[in-house]
Amino acid sequence: MAGLALISDIHGNCVALDAVLADLSHHQVADIVCLGDIAAGGPQPREVISCLRKLGCRAVRGNGERWLLEGLPPGQSEETKRLAEVARWTRDQLAVADLDYLAALPTTLTVALGSLTLFCFHGSPRSDIESLLATTREEELNEVLADAPAARVLAGGHTHLQLLRAWDDRLLINPGSVGLPLDSVAGATAPLPGRAEYAIVEVEDGAVEVAFRHLSVDVDALAAATAAMPHRSWAADLERRIRRWNARSVR
Repeated sequence: MAGLALISDIHGNCVALDAVLADLSHHQVADIVCLGDIAAGGPQPREVISCLRKLGCRAVRGNGERWLLEGLPPGQSEETKRLAEVARWTRDQLAVADLDYLAALPTTLTVALGSLTLFCFHGSPRSDIESLLATTREEELNEVLADAPAARVLAGGHTHLQLLRAWDDRLLINPGSVGLPLDSVAGATAPLPGRAEYAIVEVEDGAVEVAFRHLSVDVDALAAATAAMPHRSWAADLERRIRRWNARSVR
């Protein structure tokens, strides 16, 4: 039974992406789909984009792609100022072809896995910065997903939290984050994520199975790559921003 791998929120962390791909080599996977936030944030944006393109990985555009194409929305906090500098640094690392690739990504994607149809997006079908969580009220979920196509599985990222939730007769899946799972940041001088997350979806005789994967990553290799960045605090800064987004979605 071949499966489909869902990856999301790589954030320029190719060390973590390499760990995921190594793990995937031990599983029967027919396809890989990325749910956005590919390059902005971490130290290896070129490498991540090159890897996804070589794989022929289908992907949707996230808010991180907008940061690189349009600039990070202005803010007053030191954390936001650092992230804006990192976004500008990231853009400078990318070739025109890389930026064209990101700009051409769709905001949503419909994918078939045997008899199963998945509708893929970043935050929600209507917004790339909307967080769909285990705590999202049912009434709000009904409103957010009201216009979603008739697909058995709805797959989104953005929150950096793995999720499997029933909605009506469908499933809402978040594979977590490859490059920066929440609560993965550790270290005294330059806190960095020590693990990666993704999910494998399989279907057989109409039954859907979801396996959430958690992997250790080479933090020393990630630290060496991070040394070239304008701010080594990228992971901690971005994690705080994601926590604020998620908190605002809890009403």
